[in-house]
Amino acid sequence: MKSSNPQDFVELFSYPLQTYYHKKNVTAKDIIRDKADYFKKWTKRDYSNIKLDTLNIDKIHKRVTIKITFDYILKNSKKELKGTSHHLVTMQEINGKLLIVEVGVAK
Repeated sequence: MKSSNPQDFVELFSYPLQTYYHKKNVTAKDIIRDKADYFKKWTKRDYSNIKLDTLNIDKIHKRVTIKITFDYILKNSKKELKGTSHHLVTMQEINGKLLIVEVGVAK
C-alpha cells in the first residue's frame, strides 16, 4: 500500500491486535499513531522485490501466516536508509473478512 494516510490501514486489522511487533493488544489508535509517526519520519518511501512465502495454514481457525520480504529505501531531509526487511504477518478470516491479527519481524 502506497498510502500516507494512517486511516487507510485501520480496517486491515482485527482489534485488539494480538501482537504488533513487540507490543500486545494493540488498538486502532495505536496503529494510527504508529503509522503517522512513520510517515512523518520517512517522507519518501520506496519498496521493491516484494516476496511472499506461506509458512503456515490453519484451516480449523481459518488463519494463515505469511513471511513478507522486501527491499526498502526510506528517506527524509536528513538521511536515507536502505535494506531488506523480513516480516511475519498472520491473517485470520473473521466475519467473512481476511484481517491481520499479528505482525512481527521474521528472523
